[in-house]
Amino acid sequence: MLDIRTLIVIIGLIAALIAVVFTVTWRRPEVGGPAGHWAAGFGLAAVGTLGTALRGVAPDALSIVAAALLIQLYILLVVRGLCRYTGHRFPDRLAFSVLAVFTLAHAYWGLIDPSMTARIVNFFIVFSLFHLAGAAHLWWRFPRRMRTVGRLTAAVFLLLAVVYLGHAASAVIVGVSGTALTDPDPLRALAVVVSILGCIVVAMTMLWMVAANWYIRSQEAVRDRLDAERRFRGIFEHSASGIALADASGRLMAVNNAFAELVGLSRASLAGLPFDDLDDPGDASGDMETIRRILSDEADYYRTEKRYRRPDGQAIWADVTTSAVRGDDDLPTSYITVAVDLQEKKAAEAELYRRAEGEAMVQAISTALLAAPYDQIDETIKDALARIGQAAMADRSYIFQWVDDDRRMSNTHDWNAEGVAPQIRDLGDLPASDFDWLRRHLRERSVPMIQSVAEVANPGLWALFKQREIRSLLLIPMVRDEGPIGFLGLDVVNGDRSWTDSEQHLLRIAADTLAGALARQRLEHELRYQAHHDPLTGLLNRRPFEEALSQEIHRLQRYGAPVALIMFDIDHFKAVNDTYGHDAGDRTLAELAKGISDQLRAGDLLARWGGEEFMILLPETDAAGARQVADSLRRQVAEHAFSAVGGLTISLGVAQCRSHETLEDVTQRVDEALYAAKRCGRDRVMGDGEARSR
Repeated sequence: MLDIRTLIVIIGLIAALIAVVFTVTWRRPEVGGPAGHWAAGFGLAAVGTLGTALRGVAPDALSIVAAALLIQLYILLVVRGLCRYTGHRFPDRLAFSVLAVFTLAHAYWGLIDPSMTARIVNFFIVFSLFHLAGAAHLWWRFPRRMRTVGRLTAAVFLLLAVVYLGHAASAVIVGVSGTALTDPDPLRALAVVVSILGCIVVAMTMLWMVAANWYIRSQEAVRDRLDAERRFRGIFEHSASGIALADASGRLMAVNNAFAELVGLSRASLAGLPFDDLDDPGDASGDMETIRRILSDEADYYRTEKRYRRPDGQAIWADVTTSAVRGDDDLPTSYITVAVDLQEKKAAEAELYRRAEGEAMVQAISTALLAAPYDQIDETIKDALARIGQAAMADRSYIFQWVDDDRRMSNTHDWNAEGVAPQIRDLGDLPASDFDWLRRHLRERSVPMIQSVAEVANPGLWALFKQREIRSLLLIPMVRDEGPIGFLGLDVVNGDRSWTDSEQHLLRIAADTLAGALARQRLEHELRYQAHHDPLTGLLNRRPFEEALSQEIHRLQRYGAPVALIMFDIDHFKAVNDTYGHDAGDRTLAELAKGISDQLRAGDLLARWGGEEFMILLPETDAAGARQVADSLRRQVAEHAFSAVGGLTISLGVAQCRSHETLEDVTQRVDEALYAAKRCGRDRVMGDGEARSR
């Protein structure tokens, strides 16, 4: 038959085994909960009961006081674990106060005034109180879904409390029959057996609680995972951003619709495709090396801007973020990429860049045209057209101006990209009436833009553009205060092109700048013309004629090329003015100038020398040739009937330039020849040699 010591040792071993079980379950993260409290409690119970079994062998302070304290801590931790299990606060201050009083009493009756009965009563009363507290908590506070189990466990706790209280009562009423653990005591043996059974039942119940807690948590984890998967699937399928999942080797496992649309491929064709095959060849991104670092836990994620190449060759910019996908062991197994379409952002950046370039281009053109001298304006305009054409990504840029009182239009300046045939030679003089549609646009200052010539409905226009190999067209009016003076044109011959509003705005500014330069050129040309030409006859005046004569004298001196002068005036011109009036006289001078000009060669030069006197410069002509020209002119004038005054005659002097003389010398000689002709009766030609002989 087993003695009390043996039974106590059995309780200690059972408690130790239960503590090991709870420790194993407590270390699993999915279990958690109160398993740690219960592992500690049963561990202390094992140590305490084994310490009690050493009574008589070990010191009383260890086998009586410490062992009893550890056993009381066991039930305290068990109840505290129950409170944590149900989510209620444990009254730590009250419990440890009771435990302190128990310890002091147990030490007094075990060490100072030894009394087995007092110790048994003290121990089992406190032990019963903790069991009653546990029973009450299990009965009233246990979760509704486990209420039956909780109340059955509460009944076990209550039964144990009653047994322990009964044992304390028997110790008071009957007394303790034995003092050694080996002494037979049926009542104590029964209490120990009941304690063993109760300990096992409590342990089994709490293990069931742990199992139930683990099961509930695992089910919640499954539900959470399913919910997370559903949420992820919803985000994956309906996200506006492209999402792609790839394995560790870089092959695509799944993509959403947004990603497939971004790269221009179907989801089915993307399955199993190496991720690197989607990259733009111009981007040396080194993605796989970065992904290797992510999968080896050397980096958490990476973010970059890169280009994907669509099957049609279009490069698509995307903001790409890549991170690892971890398995149950928290190790990276694959990676996920989120790609946000940056086309609009990049287009906006490109637009800002082009606008900044355009503004700089317009500023440079304005500065160059304002600083250009008169004789360099045309070259500066050509340079400006080259800048405009390149900035506007056109193949040809040009200027048309209205001429001949807007009855005709002329292609006056152009620039052509490399390999693009120029058109300026074929478009130098066009009837404006053929382009009424364009004149209407220019009057309204609207900008005709044809993005694709294929869309032109007018057969004539379509044929014209087709002949010139024009695919897209933009025409910008050039307008001054007096109205349209022409237009700036841009052609694209290698594809379709449209120009944005901001591009058109800058091109308008450039066109206004070019219009200002052309207006300045016209004004300077008019001023120069007025400075060098007679306003009545339109002939050169004396100063530019003398410059031309000086050049011919220099040619004579250097190369020996002959040059001659003819000087003539109208006979009795004062009588013409007195008889018919000065207006008639002016009309006669203009009519005479035109008649004489029509009879001269292209290289000859006619000028109004002053009053009714005129001078003719005849390059490559000797004295005899000049005499023939003068005789011919005299006869034609004499035979001509002038509209205002009828018939007139002229007197002419002829002189050939000599290599050693100056401009003043030759003009003086021809002047003397003229006046000799007048002295000899007028309406005649006189050479300078004849003038000296007379």
